[in-house]
Amino acid sequence: MERLGGNRGKDPMRAKMSPIFFQFLDAVFQMLSQFPNAFEFNEHCLLHLANALTSGLYGTFVYDSYQQRKLAGVASRTVSVWTPLCAAASFFLNPDYTPVVGPLWVWTGHQALKLWTNYFLQHHELQTTRVAGKSLTPSASLTSALDTLSTHEPSPEE
Repeated sequence: MERLGGNRGKDPMRAKMSPIFFQFLDAVFQMLSQFPNAFEFNEHCLLHLANALTSGLYGTFVYDSYQQRKLAGVASRTVSVWTPLCAAASFFLNPDYTPVVGPLWVWTGHQALKLWTNYFLQHHELQTTRVAGKSLTPSASLTSALDTLSTHEPSPEE
């Protein structure tokens, strides 16, 4: 969580945070918006990962490196962010997925960029998450993941 601004304290080096993975997820969302059938996963998968970044529920995003997580014994005390994705794979898969041969030529003009409303407005009282034409309550992907985790015991590999 240090990478995302958690545990900053008074150390000036800790004040330098960079949400690169979240920016990557937003870039993937932009591509998913332009090519909705080109990805095997759906927006629920992206929402789960984006919410997991700051939730503190998964050891995957704690500390700044694998070595730090290993030294802290994170794997024995937390679950991997991938556990609920694998356990409820059908929820995170795109039913309209069609493999694409060759590159996806993304339109990068500002007119093509979309606000990721299902993420940025997910806690707004009027926002209903819609993925693949289905309406869900806000944070449904995180709720579904938590339900999956409640019956899961971490394996030594996680």
